[in-house]
Amino acid sequence: YKHDFLEKLRQNQLPTDEAKWTLAQALDKWMQFRTATRPKASVAAEQTSCRHLKEVIGSERRLSSITAWDIRRFQMKRMEVVAPKTINNELLLLTAVLKSARLWAQLKETYEPLAIPKHGPGQALTPDQTSKLIETARTNDRWFVALCATVLAYATGCRSGEIKKLKIGSLFLGTDRPFIRLQAEDTKSRTEREPALNDLG
Repeated sequence: YKHDFLEKLRQNQLPTDEAKWTLAQALDKWMQFRTATRPKASVAAEQTSCRHLKEVIGSERRLSSITAWDIRRFQMKRMEVVAPKTINNELLLLTAVLKSARLWAQLKETYEPLAIPKHGPGQALTPDQTSKLIETARTNDRWFVALCATVLAYATGCRSGEIKKLKIGSLFLGTDRPFIRLQAEDTKSRTEREPALNDLG
């Protein structure tokens, strides 16, 4: 025991005071940091992940008491309702707080992320298929918003999240090359983009 203690001390792996925190305390502290440093969209998704971690593992569980089997049980429970990729992302939050408390080293050797099924890339619509889709959508006024979003995505390559955050001021139509300006904080790559609008858009 003494040798193990000294080795962990030498490698700076002894648990911190955070190891005594409950899971709820640790996740709440972590989300305070994330809220101050991350875009609102990603923070909202992480808040949902925190809720699931608390529900399955237990809000009052001490970090120091969390075992590899707690993680496996979380994986099995969440597999009943969501995909493996979502579960792996949720466990990234648990990993973060355990690392902060210096408890992850003893768990990482037994942790296995869930395998994510590999699907091939989606098949793009042909011009004829796109025309048929647009003409069909135009026959029902209730589909107008979906039609506009579809045309914009097809014409510019914008993601759904980017389209949802567009503002009137993001459109630049009075130029030789009309375009949309996407702010860095609204894009997945965190870089400002200016996709052009073609005749379809």
